[in-house]
Amino acid sequence: MSDASLCRGLFGSGLVHEADGTPLRPGGLLLTELMLRHARFAAGATVLDVGCGQGAGTACLAARDLRAIGIDLS
Repeated sequence: MSDASLCRGLFGSGLVHEADGTPLRPGGLLLTELMLRHARFAAGATVLDVGCGQGAGTACLAARDLRAIGIDLS
């Protein structure tokens, strides 16, 4: 399965629309890990996590020597 298929499967499944206030991270941190593997950011690079929710993905980015900035409307 390609990365694009994985994303379409997770976000196109309707699960996102069924969230009831609990944190929803389709795939857990898998999508963050896949992005990091493909993006190859230099150490210290600034990465903006838009829609970060409670910040699990942002923390994952920061733990990898990136300057992670998370923003969310919630």
